[in-house]
Amino acid sequence: GAGKPGEGGGGPAGRNAQGPGGGQRESLLDQLISDLNEINEIPFFDIDLPYELALRIFAYLGRTELGRCAQVSKTWKVIAEDEVLWYRHCLKEGYETKADIGDFIGWKAVLRDSLEKEHTLQTNWKNRIGAASQLHYDVGGILCDVHSCNEMIVSGYTSGDVRMWDISTWDSSALYLETSRSSAELGLQPHVSFVRINSTIAVAAYKGGAVDIWSTVLGREPIHHYQHSQDIQAIAVAIDSAAVATSSCYQVRLESSDQRGYWQTACQFELQKLVG
Repeated sequence: GAGKPGEGGGGPAGRNAQGPGGGQRESLLDQLISDLNEINEIPFFDIDLPYELALRIFAYLGRTELGRCAQVSKTWKVIAEDEVLWYRHCLKEGYETKADIGDFIGWKAVLRDSLEKEHTLQTNWKNRIGAASQLHYDVGGILCDVHSCNEMIVSGYTSGDVRMWDISTWDSSALYLETSRSSAELGLQPHVSFVRINSTIAVAAYKGGAVDIWSTVLGREPIHHYQHSQDIQAIAVAIDSAAVATSSCYQVRLESSDQRGYWQTACQFELQKLVG
């Protein structure tokens, strides 16, 4: 006979008997699956959040996290590989600190290459692997002092000559730095006591207390010269600016250049102890 009311569980009527709540759950699940299938259209970044604000959020991520985010979707990949993010990571790691963001195309690749070079250098140093390169210089004196900063090298000789190399250009020839007239007295030039260099200036101190300063960009002729009354015992240059400190006996003198390129004695004082 006819079934009892409510016993149609196996037929369509039975499935519809789940009520509105079951249908709603099924609809939400379908919507979630649809959203996952179109994950490159994430409302969080495409609709509700401007690109610039999303970029600021990604700026808190490290290199590894950015790499993982780039695999989530096309939209996230665009944000995670933005030049601004990788330019900042280069600066944070200490690479290309002098460059502007527009100097290179593909800062992610710049950082990767820099890390690979550093790793290779550390590995070769640890395993004693390397090659010797000779910097060409005409024989004319005995080497007194040598100093380097990044790709810049400066050397001074007993002949009074000062030479500078920029090894980033792969040119082994040296740039001859001329001596100021006050440093080169009549007769033999005084031999070089100290040389120092940074990215801005090269400095040489001579026996007798004379000091010459050159621009690493202009080279050749000195841009500044000053004199101590006695031999110089120590010399130092600022890390990344045009400033030089020298000491002679008890006297310490600091010379610096202003924004217009004019040199002046920033300070001068005497110590209680003799500088060794």
